[in-house]
Amino acid sequence: MALSKLQTARYWRTWAAVSKYHGWKNSDEARRRALHAEAGCPASMRDFGNRDFDKFLDYTTILLDQIPAPVDPERKRLCYAIARDAKKGNLNEGYIGRISTDLFDTSRWRDLPLEHLEALRNTIHNRSSAHRAKESSETAHAAPVGATQPF
Repeated sequence: MALSKLQTARYWRTWAAVSKYHGWKNSDEARRRALHAEAGCPASMRDFGNRDFDKFLDYTTILLDQIPAPVDPERKRLCYAIARDAKKGNLNEGYIGRISTDLFDTSRWRDLPLEHLEALRNTIHNRSSAHRAKESSETAHAAPVGATQPF
């Protein structure tokens, strides 16, 4: 069974993406047929059926790293807590990145191992609390609106 026009167009787009991703030439017929064999498909795409096409797409999706990694619930909670505490303390994303770089040599804090994320959460929580306390003490000591200064 031959592929439909839409399937054929998707096949060629997918092949172009895979070849670009791996630095292969789009016209490399031998590599394309080898990819078919790796995916468990017929050597020629003209011999693909729907199941073969699905196998090809599944295999190339893995090659392109397009399958989203499962989200670890603990990581999700820690990232949420860091972002929430930063927002409470008016600390921006760049600040979190700089703290992460200082502590762990990377600004990609969401990719940190869980134990580092815990340490970052504690640091951001403490700095956020200190920042809020500083802001509230500054507003408490500010002169009332319309008051004259004694000097």
